[in-house]
Amino acid sequence: MDKTSFEKSLKEYVRDAPGNHVKDEAALRPDLAGMCIFDEPLFGYAAAADPFFEEAKKPGIIGDVFLGPAEWLPGAKTVIAIFLPFTKEIRRANGADMSWPADEWLHGRMEGQDFQNDLCSFALDRKSVV
Repeated sequence: MDKTSFEKSLKEYVRDAPGNHVKDEAALRPDLAGMCIFDEPLFGYAAAADPFFEEAKKPGIIGDVFLGPAEWLPGAKTVIAIFLPFTKEIRRANGADMSWPADEWLHGRMEGQDFQNDLCSFALDRKSVV
């Protein structure tokens, strides 16, 4: 699968997957049932051998606890970063009261993490990407 097809398949998954919406039975308030959690994903790519990964091992950055891509996945060629931005609804709600997280954000945090795990599994099924 090429990069364009990979991105398209993940964007479609995020758009269409039921896990990217708050289930009725989980909603903290009735008006949050069905709320979409994430907008379209953003993608970044880097060569697994990029010297930046060695820079991360320096003290004051991450340090020697950091493992570069080849150290935890021998033979890796490309690192793919996928960022899932919260929807405007979640971002707006969470900015309204800076002393306590919004119910919308709590759904983003909890159900959103479950969805991110699902998306990672979906992405791994398309592992021969670039």
